[in-house]
Amino acid sequence: MSPSDLKDFFVSYNRADKTWAEWIAWTLEEAGYSVLIQAWDFRPGGNFVLDMQRAAATTQKTIAVLSEAYLTSAYTQPEWAAAFANDPQSLERKLIPIRVADCQPDGMLRPLVYVDLIGLSEDDAKQALLGMMRDRAKPTQKPTFPGDSTAIKHTVPAPTTFPGNEPDKGNPAIAPTPPPLTPPSLPHFSTYRSETWTGREETIAELTDVLIAGCHLLIIHGMTGIGKTALAEKLAADLLGNENCGRGDRPSLPSDIKFHRISFDIGVPSTDFTRGAIAILQAIGDDTAQQLPDEQILPYLLKTLEQQPYWLQLDSLEYLLHQSDDGSYGFADVVWVEFFVQLLNSPRSQSRLILTSQALPADLVDRIYRYDQL
Repeated sequence: MSPSDLKDFFVSYNRADKTWAEWIAWTLEEAGYSVLIQAWDFRPGGNFVLDMQRAAATTQKTIAVLSEAYLTSAYTQPEWAAAFANDPQSLERKLIPIRVADCQPDGMLRPLVYVDLIGLSEDDAKQALLGMMRDRAKPTQKPTFPGDSTAIKHTVPAPTTFPGNEPDKGNPAIAPTPPPLTPPSLPHFSTYRSETWTGREETIAELTDVLIAGCHLLIIHGMTGIGKTALAEKLAADLLGNENCGRGDRPSLPSDIKFHRISFDIGVPSTDFTRGAIAILQAIGDDTAQQLPDEQILPYLLKTLEQQPYWLQLDSLEYLLHQSDDGSYGFADVVWVEFFVQLLNSPRSQSRLILTSQALPADLVDRIYRYDQL
């Protein structure tokens, strides 16, 4: 079986932690991953032992839902042991422990770094869960200067419907400090901060004019670390927070346009259009597409962007591309090209798509407004 045929995760758990296991599986599938879990996939009439064998053989990674009940169960040990045997040095991170209750892994599980969900709010737990696949855990914004005694800390209360309501005894949950608050009319940005932004006035003016004039697809191109995401978010902050951005008799953005940011480098990268489109729809709060056949995803996404204007910032577009023998880049899944072209040709869509990428897709380079003078 090739890697492309494997599901992403097998969730191994003890029945005492079934609620946690199902929350983990649901959150992963909601983010576009494929999951095998006993509660959903082992059906009446099946052979439990063979089902476990197939689950271990047909998934790329095993998640061990750690608790005292899990560690002391005789039946869960073969499940995590199979993943451990396939990657004894943890070079591929085939076994990912997630701690959901107070326990101390020992033996061969002891040296493994685990994801700790104890005491977290649901939002923080979701962030920790989806961030586990990143190669690095570097934050998206500069850490607060430790010597600033005037820094204000805000706490975030934990929701009551989440399985992790009870904090770990002896390890009370401390809510993280959020970034500086933005005006109510503006979305939360991952990188841009108004108080630290300087320069690039001409660039902002040029791209603002282009977007107000009706540009529906803009790509900001350049090498990593030069501020593509921050520039895109600066444009959103200026245009979405300024009611007079239309300047006199010139057109302006729709008053009900909504900002959402999707980054294609989060989690297990995939070039597949269906998976990416579902991630976009989920980011704007629409889970309907998961129930649709693949061939209906494209028209559904286009219709959604026509019915409601969105400002979609799609970061790390290079993860959707592949490099040809001649050195040029193109979309690995050609349905992406069809999506962007149909969006550009739609007379009804008022949505704006701002793309950031380290590589230029040759499929679209003549059809979109390109900015690479960073």
